[in-house]
Amino acid sequence: MASLTKRALWGALVFCLAAAGAAPARAADPIVIGEINPLTGALALQGTTVHQGIVLAIEEQNARDGIAAPGQEAESHAFVEAFAKRFGVQAAPLAMHGYAAARTLLAALEAAAWSGRPLMGPGLRDALVAADVMTPMGGVRFDERGDPVSCERVILQIQDGRHVMVWPKERAQAAAR
Repeated sequence: MASLTKRALWGALVFCLAAAGAAPARAADPIVIGEINPLTGALALQGTTVHQGIVLAIEEQNARDGIAAPGQEAESHAFVEAFAKRFGVQAAPLAMHGYAAARTLLAALEAAAWSGRPLMGPGLRDALVAADVMTPMGGVRFDERGDPVSCERVILQIQDGRHVMVWPKERAQAAAR
């Protein structure tokens, strides 16, 4: 149970719910971020790979006390290498989704902190709407409703127990079966 709780609290992503009037965190205050991903059962492979991408993004953020410079292919390759080094396995494509989401959330948290806005509720929502983050997957931005503006679609197939990108053709890891 302790490892499940640790895993659930470790990551970053999806929902941050709090009172609108919460005070901003000081630099020494830890920020607790939750994720919603299946870590057991039929979808455990998906949830675990997204979780691992989130963990890697948070560890990198904590290690460098800053924001990564923009990049595309070079940053994508760096992510794959860092993931393999950290977890001892090749990153499934969904891990990069978790990583990109966590990098975006961390950038929004930092922007909210620097502006003096609360790190939860409307302060974080506004920072996410204003976010324009370059990740290994490309840019992440949102419109005024919070919907993603730029989001490259990919098609994954599970082949031999692994998530494999099969489209777009120029980024495919294998042919579709």
